[in-house]
Amino acid sequence: AQFADQLYAQLEARLTSPEWAQSEALRRRNELELQSMKIEREEKRERLARRAQLTREEAAALDEEQRMLHRRIFPLDKQVQLDREETQTLRLDRVRWLVTALQAYRRTLEAGAARAGKDARGAAGADQRVVFRIVDIWFTVCGGVDRLRTSGDGLTAQSEGVSIVERTNDEVSKLVARATVPSSNFLPLSYQICGRLGTAPVAGNAFPEVLRKLVDRMCAEHPYHVLYHVQALRRGDQVGGSGTSELYSTPREKIDAARDCLDAFARHSKHHAAMVREMDVMIEAYIDLARHPVDARDARGGDGGHQIPAQCKKRALRDLRLVPIVTASLPVDPTMRYAEGSFPHFVRFADTCRLVGGINQPKLVEALGSDGVAYKQLAKAGNDDLRQDAVMQQLFELVNRLLLDDLATRERKLRVGTYRVVPLTPAAGVLEWVDNTTLLSEYLLGGGAPGDANAKPVRGAHERYRPRDLKHRECRDRLAA
Repeated sequence: AQFADQLYAQLEARLTSPEWAQSEALRRRNELELQSMKIEREEKRERLARRAQLTREEAAALDEEQRMLHRRIFPLDKQVQLDREETQTLRLDRVRWLVTALQAYRRTLEAGAARAGKDARGAAGADQRVVFRIVDIWFTVCGGVDRLRTSGDGLTAQSEGVSIVERTNDEVSKLVARATVPSSNFLPLSYQICGRLGTAPVAGNAFPEVLRKLVDRMCAEHPYHVLYHVQALRRGDQVGGSGTSELYSTPREKIDAARDCLDAFARHSKHHAAMVREMDVMIEAYIDLARHPVDARDARGGDGGHQIPAQCKKRALRDLRLVPIVTASLPVDPTMRYAEGSFPHFVRFADTCRLVGGINQPKLVEALGSDGVAYKQLAKAGNDDLRQDAVMQQLFELVNRLLLDDLATRERKLRVGTYRVVPLTPAAGVLEWVDNTTLLSEYLLGGGAPGDANAKPVRGAHERYRPRDLKHRECRDRLAA
């Protein structure tokens, strides 16, 4: 697979290089020049055919011009033919090596699933790299809806009768349909894959259909890892709230595609319909909580708590057995059952929440799980786009997988600390609260722990380690001056 992929990448780099573009422009000029000379030669032949109307000198001159054109046309025609054959050969080779690479990558994933029980860590690491490369190729070749409209990329491979876009979609479609290729391999990229829902259809490009098949399979087999992405996409037009911007709004095509995906999932069975229904209830409660206006002076109790909104205390929002705690760690179930009791489900919210500072009043709330644990969560709404935070956590999780694959870093137990970020709309979502942390600015400049009103202020690292330097207030005053 890697060998074929390298050859494909070399051909792709050559066919998209500036040098190739220049040679293609030269070839087109040669073709235009050849066509012009052939037309001129035919005109001279027609004039010579009417020799009786010409003088001897005119006929001799036309005959000489015709021979000169023939001497110029012959090598140019041969060069044009060679250029055409080279271009066609390169494009056919590009398609052939791409298809070979995708087929070999598919067999790699099948082999990885078969040996996962023997060497789970090594198989998982190799499979992740393969999946990332497959999705990279698929999105690059087929994901751009304008790709078929550009010259060159939509040319059909004449010997195979099908374009590179169609062949790529066909191979990915086979991979998606193979039960021997676990859909869990695609979960690390579920955010990017679901984000492509609603891609505009283009004649000759089955990318939207193949993508939908993949999303449907991932939702059916691993709903708790994928449905939240689809739910957030469906609520892409919910940008209301303090400080939110219409720029966050998701295109209508994506919203409709996400709604259709959820409806199709709910039609599988009563169990699936109940899961979507309970998830909707919980998500709307989080959104209401995040947007709920609170007077910071109206605190109840010694801990600075505020009553949560009444809609978050409804009976329908209690004991949601089909919905896990949204910020709880939920391992991938290889059996794809996710049976009740195998995860801590949502029981209810605590009666009060706390403000942790911020113009949009993010609220620290506790969600009580069926395992008896009170999960601290931060409900946010406003100008902060949590989708960016979610992508950064996704990047850190990928770094952790790479660190785990390497022997030296695994022995040293190197990893990046991560926390759960679940966007629910373009401008609202939930974050896992991490205790015993401090803001970088507070570490450098001093201050208390976020969310803890009783914490004693401490001197910042700048003042402790560089006591003779200018204080940050002095720096600000000088910059302002």
